[in-house]
This record gives sequence, C-alpha cells and structure tokens, in this order.
Amino acid sequence: MVAHAQSATLIGVEARLIEVEVELTQGLPYFAIIGLGDAAVQEAKYRIQAALRSCDIDLPHKRVTINLAPAALRKDGASLDLPMTMGLLIALGIVRASQMESCLALGELSLSGRLRPVRGVLPSATLARRLGLRRILVPLENAAEAEALAPLETLGAASLKDVLRIVGVKTSGDAAPTRPASVRGQQGEPSHGSAPEAPEASDPCPPGLPSDATSSTEAAGSRGSAQGSSSDLARTPHRRPSLDMVDVRGQAIAKRAMEVAATGGHNILLIGSPGAGKTMLARRVPSILPALSVEEQIEVTSIWSSAGLTVGGPGLVCERPFRAPHHSISSAGLIGGGSSIRPGEISLAHRGVLFLDEMPELPRRVLESLRQPLEEQKVVLSRARESVAFPADFMLVGAANPCPCGWLGHPSGRCLCPDESIRRYQGRISGALLDRIDIVLMIPSLTSAELLDEGTSPRSGHDPAPDDVAATPSLATSTPASKTTAVIARPDTGVRESSLQIRARVVKARAHALERSGHLNARLRGRELKRVATVDDEARSILRRAIDQLQLSARSLERTIRVARTIADLNGQPKIHAPEIAEALQYRSRVPTSST
Repeated sequence: MVAHAQSATLIGVEARLIEVEVELTQGLPYFAIIGLGDAAVQEAKYRIQAALRSCDIDLPHKRVTINLAPAALRKDGASLDLPMTMGLLIALGIVRASQMESCLALGELSLSGRLRPVRGVLPSATLARRLGLRRILVPLENAAEAEALAPLETLGAASLKDVLRIVGVKTSGDAAPTRPASVRGQQGEPSHGSAPEAPEASDPCPPGLPSDATSSTEAAGSRGSAQGSSSDLARTPHRRPSLDMVDVRGQAIAKRAMEVAATGGHNILLIGSPGAGKTMLARRVPSILPALSVEEQIEVTSIWSSAGLTVGGPGLVCERPFRAPHHSISSAGLIGGGSSIRPGEISLAHRGVLFLDEMPELPRRVLESLRQPLEEQKVVLSRARESVAFPADFMLVGAANPCPCGWLGHPSGRCLCPDESIRRYQGRISGALLDRIDIVLMIPSLTSAELLDEGTSPRSGHDPAPDDVAATPSLATSTPASKTTAVIARPDTGVRESSLQIRARVVKARAHALERSGHLNARLRGRELKRVATVDDEARSILRRAIDQLQLSARSLERTIRVARTIADLNGQPKIHAPEIAEALQYRSRVPTSST
C-alpha cells in the first residue's frame, strides 16, 4: 500500500503542490528518496530516522521508498522533512491516513525531533486554501504567518512529539490530550508548548512591531538580514512615527518633492553635498506613505516569507518595506538569483521604498539591472531549467554626491575635482536609467540658521495642515522656463510639518488618482496620460518654452506632465495649470559639471 501526504515547494514566490508517496516493501533495509530532490532533500532520510527514534519509533527492516511528485519539478530545502515523515508514519500504521487527507505539511526536522522553521509558509498556505484544503501543519515559529489566511486552520507544533499529539497518537510516556494543545484557530485554553493566541482576522497586525529598520544585505534573498520597515502608521495612523519629517531642518523644496514623489509613486534622485540631509529625507519617506491594504500585506509577506525574513515574526508584514542595501551589493543581491532563486532587494521593497545611497558608487551592471523592473514593476530571472518572475513595484529613492569629493557647488568652494573626473562620475548613472526617474533634485547645503534651528518650530498637534496652495502665478507668465526659480506649493513659513500632516495630503491625493485611473500617476503612459492630464493654455505656453529652451525629449516631457498631474492632485485641481507645470519643471535639476 502507498501512503500519501501533501506538501509544497517554492518556485520564486509561488508555492507548487508536492505529493509525497511512501511505500514499504519486503527486501533488504534501504531508504530511497526519489523525485529530483537536491542534497538537502536527500539528507532528510537521516534526519527522519533520528527524529523517529526520539519518539521511540524504529523503522522496520524493509525497503522504504519515498517519491516526491511531480518528478520533473526540482525540489530543494529541508521543508519536506515533516510531510515525508507523516507519509512514513501513515505507511507504518501509526497515523491514520484520514488525518492528512485535507492537510498540507511543512517543516524541517532536527535529529532530536524538534521542528525548525522554514521559509515560504504563507505562499504554501495560500496554495492550500486555493486547493480547498482545510488545515496546514507547520513549525510553531511559522504558525502566526499561516494564520493570516482564514478560514484555513493552522496547526503549529514545536516537535515531532507535538505533531503526534495533534493527530491523536499516543507516544510512550506521554498522555494524549483530548484536544491538541498547539492547534491554532480553535476554541480552548492553550497549554505548555502552544503558541500565543492569534490576532483577530480584522486586525492582522499585532502591536509591538519595529517602527523602523533597514537592510544592508547583499545575498540574494537577504538571508539573515534585518527586516526593513516603514513607520508605525499602518496600524496606528494617529501615532507619531519614530522617524518624522518634522525632524528635518530646512530643505522645504526637498520635502515638497518627497511629498510629490510619495503621492504619485514617482522615482526620485537627490543630489547634494555630504550633510545636506539626503539620507535623512529618504529614511522618512515611508512615514508619509499610506498604510498597506490587507491584500498588499499578504503580497509583501509572501515575498518576505520566500526569502526567510518572516520566521518568528508576528505574522503579516503590516508596514511599507524600506530597503537600503549597501552600494557594494551584487546584481543577484539586488534583483534576485542564487542557485535556488530567491527574491532580491527590489522585490523585498515591493509596495515600499528602495533607497540606494551613494548611487554612482554602485557597479554599472547593477544599476542597469534596475531598468526593466522600473519599467515593468517586475523582474524576470531565467535559468536553464526555469524562468521565475518576482514582483517589484517599488518607489526608488536615490542619493548621490555631485562629484567624487562631494563638494561641487558647495558655498565653501572646497571642490578641487577636475572637470573630466566630475563628468565621468556623473556619467555612472546612465541616461537610460535617468529617463526612468521622474524627479531629479539638487539639495542645497544648510545655512547657519537652519543648522542652528533658528526661526523654525515643529507644527504642534496631529491635524492635517490646511490644503491652501501658495503658488506664484507671475512665474507662469513672466519668467522663461529655463530660468524659473523654485515654486514651492507650501513655502517654508518657519513651521515644520510632521509626517502625519504630510501623509494626510498624500492619502487624499492618492485616493483621487486611484479612483480616476486605477493606478498611481507614475504609471500613466501615452493615451491614458493625455486623457487624465489636461493642460490649460497658459501651462501649455510654459511647456512650449521649456521644450525649446531645455531641449526636452518626448520622454522628458511625459515625465514632467506626470509630475504636474500629481501636483495638481495635491492642489485639488482637476486640470493642470501654470503653477503645477512650473513646479514640475523645477524638479528637473541640472547638476553642475565644473568646479569653476
């Protein structure tokens, strides 16, 4: 008789069903695992036998054959240890087959029988629910993650002995409880060894999540990296985040540009001398972004789970990801890869922010690998046997110095870099990549008054700032586009706004854009952009002068109109007027190429 158990293996961020078939036959004792498993799968026979001995279960002197179907699909990792063990226990007559008929199992076994956490639990739970299975059996440390998918019943176990208790088997020296102690999602008091109660389905984000952490990993999938997250706004929209825009001194234009970028999902590049506040601004972008929806939380958590970043966590990733890899990262670390393909930093930043500091310092090949993901919001990795697509819908925030020494354009005149060295340094970011960045802004150095925090104060309270717009209409008619000075929709009045106040405007404008076209303004192209971005005559006149004087290409013009559409949404304008076009043009800074 062939015993059956069900499990899953990861292909990218998707789980594929694995049917575990176990057969015991007469013959010399032998343990064979077939079905295109890697070394970790083949080594499972030693872990399984040791774990069974820890439960006082010895294998009979028979031939054991375990088949992992479909045989053509490559399997890797140790997550198949538990389902192979369950199939073997069914074949031995220790576990009833009915217990595993509608159950998907995942877990790695130690020699002592302890269950170790595995990656990919949420994608596997998604697969189980789609197939109509009722339960999923996972290590206790993965249970919170699987519980996000109600009404799927989650069974969390700390060891193989716990598993035997859950399925109703009595082991030597242990009394079997009437109800499994570590069953999740059921009524009853938890006993020793059970996991804490799960949060209610309506509130999948438990309190106490980290408010801000960044990653600086390079390995594909970021094994062992710190989790990157945004502020705590996703769960408590009225609580001030630990990283707040109110802490940023000066830089009114840059903060406004960040607000525009966050509203429209525009990629942004900040260029300025060291100490100007580029990194400080970038790390506060998640605090002004809207909260993740439940669907987005599941989507983000599935990606993080496939990279092994959710083990032991509270369940769903409830906050916008913020990833900040070091500039020495490889292509595989950024876009994904490895022998068993795992997501890279751009996929881990899905629905969040990817911050690339010292952008020109990244290898040219690594930078150029961003072009397809920025255009298509996904990355496709092809290998000899398979092709895997990872989602990569992120907001890129780049930071760069204007020259190798960093002091080009500084009032002190400290830059001594040769002109050729400056041009070579700035040329490390190709024109093709810059074409995919809607906002490029020069960040000025802080004045002495701004450094000493003189004349400014944080805005008190948490109410959103008024929506009035203080634009300068005279710029639209009297100033040529090439000499347009900064047009700030909310000029520096000496009062610094908090992230919550900025976020309120971002949420409102984003909602309007999504209602109008179904996606953010940064995704507008061609006819759709022409349909939703209506420009009045005065604004068209400014655009005409800008095309002539700034030699705008078709793609540059499209970028300017997209940004202007976002500014109009923030200003509550159905059409794009002259002030919106003038402000959008100022976010196309030209970086000086000479120190003289």
